Amino acid sequence: MRRAVLTLLAVCLAVLLCTPEAVAAKRVALVIGIDTYDNLPPLQKAVNDEKAVAATLSGLGYDVITGENLTRREMNEKLAELDAKIDPGDTVFFFFAGHGVALGAENYLLPRDLPKPNDGEENLVRDEAHAVDSIVRRVQGRGAAVSFFVLDACRDNPLAAVGTRSIGGTRGLTRVEAPKGVFVLFSAGLGQTALDRLGDDDPNPNSVFTRSLVPLLKAPGMTHVSLAKRVQRDVDELAAAVHHAQQPAYYDQIIGEIELSPQEKEAAGAGLSTPDRTKIDVAVAPPPAPVPPAPPPERTPVLPPPLVVEYRGQFGNNYVVGSFSRLDQEAWLEVNHETEPNRDNRLSFVEKGRHGRLIELFDDTRAMWIRLDLNARKIFWSTNDKKTWNYIYNITAVK
Repeated sequence: MRRAVLTLLAVCLAVLLCTPEAVAAKRVALVIGIDTYDNLPPLQKAVNDEKAVAATLSGLGYDVITGENLTRREMNEKLAELDAKIDPGDTVFFFFAGHGVALGAENYLLPRDLPKPNDGEENLVRDEAHAVDSIVRRVQGRGAAVSFFVLDACRDNPLAAVGTRSIGGTRGLTRVEAPKGVFVLFSAGLGQTALDRLGDDDPNPNSVFTRSLVPLLKAPGMTHVSLAKRVQRDVDELAAAVHHAQQPAYYDQIIGEIELSPQEKEAAGAGLSTPDRTKIDVAVAPPPAPVPPAPPPERTPVLPPPLVVEYRGQFGNNYVVGSFSRLDQEAWLEVNHETEPNRDNRLSFVEKGRHGRLIELFDDTRAMWIRLDLNARKIFWSTNDKKTWNYIYNITAVK
């Protein structure tokens, strides 16, 4: 009888230890770099970028899968290998350095053996390349708690200059609407070119973006949002040295801030991996200081009257209905609804200029300008350099 009871207890303990709650969450990564293309301009530093990022993530405790100069089939095999490693609650990091293109509202990563499309053969690219949204969905479908997607691919036409990373449309990769738990970082802003190098004599083995990214990944206590802002600043300064505009853009749907490289004192211990967690800062209140005399009352600023600009129009394959609303003297909020896919978006802007009934707004996260022309009743967008304004929507009402 006693032996039967002990056997039953052992079985119950084994079951408990195999539950997801008892298994420590893992860190899994897929890192790809493609320099050599069969039918597209070659790159020089994408494979070096893949090696640098893979080594860094391995040092941070990731189980890293790598791939260099992959064909479409080989990319499929690597993605399947990543799928097999992901368990519910894991953290996933996906990095791609190579050519990329936007077709409509979708972004595609191009394998080495992509056939060179002729005019009107966009569907060939859709069939032979890998859609970013599809990769995001399959990772989230495996139950990943947090996913980081870092794309060092050009966001402009690659044929415009040597050493850039894109092919196809004039705007390169387009913005994404990341689902909950997903963070996406692009190497350049909307309509910009991500530099493969600063010049023909550039001795650095990595691209302008990756050489800025890797040291920050290693910084203890650096959160994913702080990293994105630092990468924006560092890349902007490097690119400006050669009179080029490049400001990385990010799209964040992670609740809280995740430390990519936990503090050393927190990582030490009984040999257990330290999972990502939301950063919580606890401050000890200092002793109360003497209360200074109350300053004279300040005049309350006069706020501009409320203003709502409603619009509708076509964006890629989507029919969009939305509005821009002034929140205070500088802050604006855009709320819109897209029919394909069926989703709602909320974007923040800062008013940078007003000339009569012409209002200019700027989104620092996406490095994108919006112009509201209330006289012409049209809305335009531009990249950070404001060289070209592109018409996108019709204004239907101003309130």
